[in-house]
Amino acid sequence: MKKLTSFTLLILSINICFSQDIIFKKNKAFIQAKIIDSNATEIIYKQYFNQNGPTYIIFKSELLKIHYETGKLENYKDFVAPPVQNIFVINKVEKTDSINVNIESPNEYNNNNAETKSVPWENKDIDYYYEGLSDAEKYYQDYKGASTFTYIVSAIPGAGIIIGLVPSVIFSSTPPPNEKLNYPNEKLMTNAYYHSGYMMKAFKIKRDKVMKNYGLGILTGICLLIIF
Repeated sequence: MKKLTSFTLLILSINICFSQDIIFKKNKAFIQAKIIDSNATEIIYKQYFNQNGPTYIIFKSELLKIHYETGKLENYKDFVAPPVQNIFVINKVEKTDSINVNIESPNEYNNNNAETKSVPWENKDIDYYYEGLSDAEKYYQDYKGASTFTYIVSAIPGAGIIIGLVPSVIFSSTPPPNEKLNYPNEKLMTNAYYHSGYMMKAFKIKRDKVMKNYGLGILTGICLLIIF
């Protein structure tokens, strides 16, 4: 029982480590991130696809909103920064020198960052992020090959629990390639919000299906052991 509990915790921790947050900026750019912390004026994060890299700080006054991987939404459209004392600013500069924290501003942000894209067109009456989430639910189905393979390998009696772990981790941690997304409208995918919502949902669908089939495969292997 202890081994089963430890293994379940391992799978849950693997699942959690791939969570993704989306930071939307007022300049119509977005950042795929892993939020580390926040305070009264700043959000502290790492780039989602470089979580071993530098830690970044971005001011809340620059943000439009944040969509968390859990579904939580924080709106900063009307955020007003509180007064900041000069001594705090001095300490902040000293802090960045010591822990290698990057402070972003609209003029300093690296426009060549592969995870940040501008919105070429938009209709203010449409929330394109949620449109992307909804369309991915309808159209994305490329997870079937990965989830089926994971199920078959995991269902091997006696060994599936270990052998199946390898493909389950690989498939659940790999975002779907663009050519496999099966999105309904190519023009929509040029909208940064829609693209982010569609990609995030497709990734979550693939991950959840793979991990579900891993569990089902293990149960199948146990049943086969009992029967035979």
